[in-house]
Amino acid sequence: MGDKTKLNHEALLQLEQPLISVPLEHLRKALRSSQRLVERELSLLATQASELASKAAAVTPGAGTVPLSEHAGHANSGAESSPTQSSILSPEEAATQLSIMIERMQKLKKKLVETAPDSTLPLHRTRARLAHLDDLAHVPATDSPEYSRWCKVRLDRVLAEYLLRKGWGTSAATLSKVGGIEDLTDIELFSQVRRIEQALESHSSAECLAWCTDNKSGLKKIKSTLEFQLRLQDYIELIRSRRTSEALAYARKHLAPQAETHMADLQRAMAMLAFGPDTKCEPYKSLFAPTRWQTLASQFRSDNFSLNSLTALPLLESTLQAGLSALKTPMCSQRDNRSVNCPTCDPTTFGDLAERLPRSHRVNSKLVCRMSGEVIDEHNLPMVLPNGYVYSERALRDAAAKHDGQITCPRTGAIFQISQAKKAYIT
Repeated sequence: MGDKTKLNHEALLQLEQPLISVPLEHLRKALRSSQRLVERELSLLATQASELASKAAAVTPGAGTVPLSEHAGHANSGAESSPTQSSILSPEEAATQLSIMIERMQKLKKKLVETAPDSTLPLHRTRARLAHLDDLAHVPATDSPEYSRWCKVRLDRVLAEYLLRKGWGTSAATLSKVGGIEDLTDIELFSQVRRIEQALESHSSAECLAWCTDNKSGLKKIKSTLEFQLRLQDYIELIRSRRTSEALAYARKHLAPQAETHMADLQRAMAMLAFGPDTKCEPYKSLFAPTRWQTLASQFRSDNFSLNSLTALPLLESTLQAGLSALKTPMCSQRDNRSVNCPTCDPTTFGDLAERLPRSHRVNSKLVCRMSGEVIDEHNLPMVLPNGYVYSERALRDAAAKHDGQITCPRTGAIFQISQAKKAYIT
């Protein structure tokens, strides 16, 4: 088996990090939610149990409602008053309190059972995706049938992700179902992204603010300013509609608590009260601009992708750019030197995408026949025509056989006899 068919598993897996990170992030989020729920309920139960134990300790064993402190008081001084009725715990009250605690534990169990699917689905998808990547580890070479099958699944997955990012959720769902890759695509995630983006573009911040609340800890870790900017935008809309009193109340409640980290923004927000929506004065003109909603939508998408370790570009574009850069040479941008078999030389398709990409670094060059697109080597020698253009021997002889020994140069249109072609020697 030649080296050309050897599979570089590590290079392929470097592009697949988001495939695993998305369900893992959802799993961590579900586990954190369950952990907070358990910790909160157990803390309340511990407090109730402590209070119950304190009251029980004040009761004389076997005496029902007689507190122990009363006996100590008679032994030391008759002047001490007896404990209040609230500190006395009867057996009936103890049983009632214990029943309440048991009922609380049962409710906690029910909540955990109800939230179990939130962690079950991400776990199932993580296993499915790890199995998909594990299939790659057992692929021996790029010319094997196993690799072709794995690449077909990967292509469907990459196309589905591209469709989801572009907002074509129905097409992506159909492709996922037909290809059997539902567990390898994140339809719910991108559907949520699209829904919140549409809400922001419709000048509504409610859904995005709810998302910020659900992901508060994650947004704090990446030092996101999204929630503050959303609150600022709501404040701006109140000023735009001339509801000054409501705007001030809103600012005191939602903007002032973040003054330490957003003092400059807060000062500009307060100064906006002196300007109207039609002001030409910067920076207030930009703050009043409706395009801020599109900016918020872009920031939401960026922060969402950061939380889920998703790349800014779709995997389809990243893969295409890597491949096109590997194929691109200085000749691709020269009209007279384009190769018929080179995808980056075609300006109507991939050439437009490759135009702004870097060229590959090539230590050893290869000559490609402009006429046939075949590589010129020792088995297909270079031949030079009288006008100085070089083509492969095989291409010239094939052309001459079809036209009674005549050759037409595809670049200049000049016609020569095959006997006029001379071998070229590259040094």
